[in-house]
Amino acid sequence: SPDESINCKHIILATGAWSALYESWFSITLPVSPQRGQMISLQQLSQQLQHIIFGDAIYLAPRGNAIIVGATKEDVGFDTQVTEEGISWLYTTAIKLLPTLRQSAIQESWAGLRPKTPDTRPILGKAPGWENVILATGHNSVGILLSAITGTTIVELVVTGNTPEIIRPFALERFL
Repeated sequence: SPDESINCKHIILATGAWSALYESWFSITLPVSPQRGQMISLQQLSQQLQHIIFGDAIYLAPRGNAIIVGATKEDVGFDTQVTEEGISWLYTTAIKLLPTLRQSAIQESWAGLRPKTPDTRPILGKAPGWENVILATGHNSVGILLSAITGTTIVELVVTGNTPEIIRPFALERFL
């Protein structure tokens, strides 16, 4: 609640698409907005796909007896609704990349939110004006890919108090 306080040495703000909701806590502006990503799962017939394919703004990834097709990039606020247009675009684009998918049924569809920044790069480092507020947000669609290096460098920053050189280009100050 607004009347509660929590004592801690450090705060790591890693709240993804919801990061901007915490701006007032720290008197900073975080240019992070939600971006919807819709995905579908297709039935994989006879193990036709054995590796990831990237192309036409989507990817196809085999997962067991399914092929994951992702993903749309839609600036629609916090709306996580799956749309017929999104499903249709993913399915049609997947068939263009791998025509044999025409025989594959759509098994499942879902949507999530990514934290998008204006330059599509994450925001990493100390919050301006704060020594103990650390930002780790805005990874867009590559959050999982960057998770290990983000975790390692943020730990180094917290433990030593020094910003690792590799994350300096990702400081919030680039937007100020």
